[in-house]
Amino acid sequence: MAVLARLVGKLHRLAHGNRVTQLGRTSATQQTLGKKKKMEDLEENPFMAKYADKVKELQRSDPEAFKSRLDARKLQKEKKKEVKPDEKPQTETLSLSNKPQAQLGKGPSQRVKKGLDSIVKLDLLSALPTDGIGRIWQEYHKDKDRICAIIPREGYEKIQEVSGSYPMFLYALPKSTGYEFFFGQFEGDCCYFTSLINYQAHRENAPIFLTLTHYTELQDEKGIVLLTGEINTDFLTVQEAQLLANQVQLYYATNDKERRGLLELFNTRPDEFKHMDIIRLLQSQSVDTSDEGTPID
Repeated sequence: MAVLARLVGKLHRLAHGNRVTQLGRTSATQQTLGKKKKMEDLEENPFMAKYADKVKELQRSDPEAFKSRLDARKLQKEKKKEVKPDEKPQTETLSLSNKPQAQLGKGPSQRVKKGLDSIVKLDLLSALPTDGIGRIWQEYHKDKDRICAIIPREGYEKIQEVSGSYPMFLYALPKSTGYEFFFGQFEGDCCYFTSLINYQAHRENAPIFLTLTHYTELQDEKGIVLLTGEINTDFLTVQEAQLLANQVQLYYATNDKERRGLLELFNTRPDEFKHMDIIRLLQSQSVDTSDEGTPID
């Protein structure tokens, strides 16, 4: 319980201080309570850290000019928020949901995983050779806002073993202004994701943006596990979901000592965990799942 409490505190601090981490530096520090709304808007600007001294100097030397610029920035932000009725909001901004849907805080007993037979006719599928099963699985997902993969039995057994010890982790997604962080949590054969900014806003009621479900019905007979990824496309693109799923394989299905060390650190000693290590690994090594199963489509 003590470790879990420290982990919750770590995530809360990360959510407050690092909504989007800029390349080579962290975002602006949190403003103190009691600041006016306009000043909060300005300090949320990821470039505030770079120009902080100039902004303070302008505020001190010419208060009217400072107020005028704040008003102009507020007007600009309001215009950007205007979305035409037939337009879908872009997902490039921070992924914050106003109305939580499926909740991260629900336990396994509250989220019942449906079997593979709810998607396909299992008896007919199991009669096919492994490559035929793979083709049908990919064809089923082709025109859907989902991702899929075929994972060898040995690879998934490793995922089960590691996730049993280290079920939670932090992942980074590249954005135009830097990186946005996502929190992932394994529960049995499923892994659920929410954005860190949503964890800040909703805590245990944070909505689920991506659900990775592993179907093990063919694990013994065919030596494969079928993966499907259900995406909340209001906040994630298919490509972003693919990157998150590939990172899961890199951390949970490989023997890389540094990544395994980060998993252990995040779950057991969260106060020592440094989120910039995730970005460093993401930048330094391309995603390669050739030895761990079919690349996620």
